[in-house]
Amino acid sequence: MEAKQAAVLGAGAVAVAGLGWMTKRFLQKRAIKKAITPEVVATAQSTVEMSRINANNQLIATLKQAAAKKVADQSPLEKCFDAWYNRIDTLLDFDPRWKNGTGYFNGAMTVGLANGNMAKATGDCGRRLIMIGTEHGTAVFFERYTIGHGPFVVVHNTASQFREEVPNGSLSVEQFNDFLTKYMK
Repeated sequence: MEAKQAAVLGAGAVAVAGLGWMTKRFLQKRAIKKAITPEVVATAQSTVEMSRINANNQLIATLKQAAAKKVADQSPLEKCFDAWYNRIDTLLDFDPRWKNGTGYFNGAMTVGLANGNMAKATGDCGRRLIMIGTEHGTAVFFERYTIGHGPFVVVHNTASQFREEVPNGSLSVEQFNDFLTKYMK
């Protein structure tokens, strides 16, 4: 047999095999179409919906567990900070100019709050700020670290006239609470 004839026979065999595969695939698709009844579609949709609901319920349960654990693990200072933050109604948009480059918010001292008025904001890094107007300008108290990147610590930017009341560095729950209680309206 010549090479030409062998090539023609080989091409024919490939064509027949291709037709066989296409025929098989056609019959499979037709069988699938027949098998997909409205009942099968409804069952599949119900299964998908139940799966979505179960995944959603599992996510909610996980978040509730995490929230309960967080509350149980909170320090007295964090609980006090949360209580103050949650009771303040005035929410300000965070201004990136408040940042000083070292993780403090010196620029927030320029927010013009009247004596005793309070406001809150959340920094672009997720840290919360509490501001209170005083006779010496706005005092700013905030979370020192982003959640998960250190212990819960409250630090401040206040006028130098307050050095006796609030020392430099992190504050105790008493120092923080006493200052806000004294100067709030």
